[in-house]
Amino acid sequence: MKKIISTLVCAMLAFSLVGCADSEKEEAISKFKENVSTIEANNDSVQKALDSLNEVIDSGDEPLDESILSTAKQAAQDAKAKIVEVPEQPSKKEDIISKNTELEKDLDVSDTLTQLEDVQKKLSDSIAQMKQVTNPSEDFVVERLKTVPSVTEV
Repeated sequence: MKKIISTLVCAMLAFSLVGCADSEKEEAISKFKENVSTIEANNDSVQKALDSLNEVIDSGDEPLDESILSTAKQAAQDAKAKIVEVPEQPSKKEDIISKNTELEKDLDVSDTLTQLEDVQKKLSDSIAQMKQVTNPSEDFVVERLKTVPSVTEV
């Protein structure tokens, strides 16, 4: 009888200890998962903007200002470096908390996205200007000729 009672007490004690998890660790794990999902969403946003910029860069069209092309390529390289590799979740509470602190530094990618969008717009505008200079449309030429005072008929 004493063995049964001591076994039951040990079993209840074991179950009660299993049920008592460290709330700080659970909070840190929750924060880690939140940070990881934010980083994955940010990585997707940066990758989409990067793909869009690379599409313009790789189009083969020449920009009017060649320096914009090198600026765009440099911005693309910088953006690739900003993509954060998602780490595995550590097992110790202290490691999770330190990893959270490290990950929170990389959560804001708005500057990177703005830079990619600006460079892409400048590059696209420069390509359009080059096309306008090297092969203007007939309507454009006629419109410009109408503004010249010495041209009477078009």
